[in-house]
Formats: sequence, C-alpha cells, structure tokens
Amino acid sequence: MDCSYSLNTLSGVLGSLLVGFVLLPLLGSQLCFLVLVLLNLLLFVLLIGTKSDLRRDGRVWREGFWPGCVFWSAGLVLGQNYLKEALTSFEGGQVLAFHESSDATFW
Repeated sequence: MDCSYSLNTLSGVLGSLLVGFVLLPLLGSQLCFLVLVLLNLLLFVLLIGTKSDLRRDGRVWREGFWPGCVFWSAGLVLGQNYLKEALTSFEGGQVLAFHESSDATFW
C-alpha cells in the first residue's frame, strides 16, 4: 500500500512544529517567510531537474512560473519592510522600537 498520505500528514505536522518552535524564534517572521518561499522554489527546481517527464510538461512549468511571478511582484510592490510595517501600524499611535523576541512577541 502507498504510504504517501501518511507521509504527507506527518510532514505537515512536523513542518508546523518546526516553523512554530524553531524557525520563527530563530529567524523572525519576515526572514522565516522568505526562507520558506525560497525553499519551496528550490524544491520545485529540484523536482523538475530530477524528473525528465515533468520537464517536458508545460503545465508544470506554468504552475511553477506564475506563483513565482506573484511572489516576486508582491516583493517589489510591497517592499522589503512590509511585514514589519504591517505589524506595527497603529491608528493614532507611534511605535518607538521594533524587535522580535524568541517568544514571538514584539516590543
């Protein structure tokens, strides 16, 4: 029997735990997001590179190309500090300092 469903479930659970308890405290939310996007792009390139039948399929290229364009365009439009600005924008207030601590709080 194929165990891909159980591996997918296990990797989803372990990935959530890894991000929540390791990556966010170490990298912060903005750098963690960037690392995960780049990791997904790397996995896409590795998958295409190792499977010759996928390289010939135009649908796979389109499904990898368009999300890549969306993320790249969003990065250009929103700017490098968008997440920091979105997390610290308060109506009628002013943030004096911004720092992500290991327990994922901002001060």
